Amino acid sequence: MKIQSRERDLVLGTFGRGIWVFDDIAVLRKLTQGGVSVSTGGNNYLAGPLVGSTNLVGSVDIDIVHAGDGVLARYRQPSGARFAADEAWSAANKPYGAQIDVKIDTEKDAASGEWKKLDCVGKVYNEAGALIRTHKFSFDSSGYYRVPYRLVEDGFRWPSHHTPKPEDGIPAGRTVAPGKYKLVISSGKAADSVWIQVRMPQGFSYNAQGDAKQREMLDTLKKTVERARLAFEGLKDAEKAIGLWVNQKYLNDSASAKLRKLEKPLMDSIAALKLLYMLPADFRPYEEATIRLMDHLQTAYGLIESNEMPGENCLVALKTAQKETDLVVKRINAFMAKDYAAFVKVVNGETVAPIFDKYGW
Repeated sequence: MKIQSRERDLVLGTFGRGIWVFDDIAVLRKLTQGGVSVSTGGNNYLAGPLVGSTNLVGSVDIDIVHAGDGVLARYRQPSGARFAADEAWSAANKPYGAQIDVKIDTEKDAASGEWKKLDCVGKVYNEAGALIRTHKFSFDSSGYYRVPYRLVEDGFRWPSHHTPKPEDGIPAGRTVAPGKYKLVISSGKAADSVWIQVRMPQGFSYNAQGDAKQREMLDTLKKTVERARLAFEGLKDAEKAIGLWVNQKYLNDSASAKLRKLEKPLMDSIAALKLLYMLPADFRPYEEATIRLMDHLQTAYGLIESNEMPGENCLVALKTAQKETDLVVKRINAFMAKDYAAFVKVVNGETVAPIFDKYGW
């Protein structure tokens, strides 16, 4: 049994050829020294100047006990057997990122005696105070938990046939730069916060110039992707509205026939415009390669995100994505301003029949 001093890891050797590592035993040292504080009066011993932190006086409590450093580790295929099943047995490694040790006190259901799930929101702020990541998760019961922060910012919402729900989290994006970050975990009025230091692995240097250039290009691409997404959502909303209004009951019997005559051309136009982005959600057969808008957007993202110093090819891909988005969005705007607007005008000129509300016979 050995303790790795720099990383505070407890390493246990087996009688065979294996080892077991307890990553960062700082939380165990705090427990044995009585250093774990439970905030019950609104005073949080980890509160910092950047983000306020409070806890309720009551049965729900969030207490961040300890947070380790986040190391921007680089992984590669080890030498030897290509697949572990060939000649080796390996256990799971720790999750990537900074490990956060949290003490959770929650409530039990009075009737069943079961723990109530505690829904939480994790927010990450950079040193300048800007919110860079929001993530939702939950705890099943009271106890001690180790929660990883995977060292990423908020990512993109791409155009999609699936419409995200309000409770859906934002997808993960690019890796954060080395520096200091404030992590806040909250549930209602109960909250706790801690500073996290993110650093490069030993022997690796940080390319600040390349990171700034990559960040600038991704921020530009994010605006283009969001514009494309909103236009795609507009098509989906128009599609739903057409179906809704065509199936209404109108006072004028000819109104339904008039609207149904407009329905198919409109739906065909929407389907053609959506096809400029991607294939239909229910399309399964093989299709010959057709370059669509999503291909341009994702190619630009892949090139920029994978290059530590984005070059000319990244710039060309970004400009191509912007140009193709302009062309597609212009076609959508033209459809909405002419064909869909004509349909809306017809709908607004008709009167929906009142709901039959007599009863009691």
